[in-house]
Amino acid sequence: MKPGRIPYSGRGGFTMIEVTVVLLIMAFLVLLAMARSSYNANELINQTELLKARLRYAQYMSLSGNDTSRWGLSFNTGTSANAYTFFRAYNGGVQNLLFPGDTAAGYSFPSGSRIVVSSVTNPGGLTGAYSAPSPPYLAYNDLGYISNAASTITLMDNNTGQTETVTVVANTGFVQ
Repeated sequence: MKPGRIPYSGRGGFTMIEVTVVLLIMAFLVLLAMARSSYNANELINQTELLKARLRYAQYMSLSGNDTSRWGLSFNTGTSANAYTFFRAYNGGVQNLLFPGDTAAGYSFPSGSRIVVSSVTNPGGLTGAYSAPSPPYLAYNDLGYISNAASTITLMDNNTGQTETVTVVANTGFVQ
């Protein structure tokens, strides 16, 4: 042996195959975490779009009716049980109804969902002799709007804290 050299005493590091396997496992775990996060974001967006469609349906029913009924949604904030209910208010009563395709009154977020209705600002839309459901609620009048001020509904993913907001524009009832 040459002077100044340390003799090789066995394995001194990782092989290229071992490093590659570790990197592949780490990449798989990162992709799995991203997919779960993406699923939650997609679920929140899907529930927001469904809520928008149902608000538009309530507006349509209010505009197309031959009577003076008010149509809208009542909300349960902070809980996932019966997140919102479709209703018809008339002089002397409130009737909970089914959305097209539903089998029970009162829409609940899917089982295992962490989505909740976190807030409803500027609720209302019923005045005079109309009976009102439990607040907060939004009800369209026969002209298709709720009030002279914008109303917002905020959905939140309790897992990530991410929120999506639906706005009902003042004086028009436009849902955005």
